[in-house]
Amino acid sequence: MRKISGLNAFYFEYDGIIENTRRIAYVIQFTQNVRIEFTLTCKNKIVNLMRKEFDDIIASIKTR
Repeated sequence: MRKISGLNAFYFEYDGIIENTRRIAYVIQFTQNVRIEFTLTCKNKIVNLMRKEFDDIIASIKTR
C-alpha cells in the first residue's frame, strides 16, 4: 500500500511475462466505484531508470 495524492494505492512489481522484463503497476482508488490502473513493462536492464520515471509520473497525479 502507498499513498498517492492522499489516495490509497496498491503497488505491484513482478517479473514480466516476457523473459528479462519487469512489470510495475499502481492501482489507485479514486472513489468507491472508480479506480485507475497505471502499468509499466520494460526490460530488466533499464528497470531502475524506468521505475524512477514511472514514479515521477505517478507523483504528478492530482485530485480535485
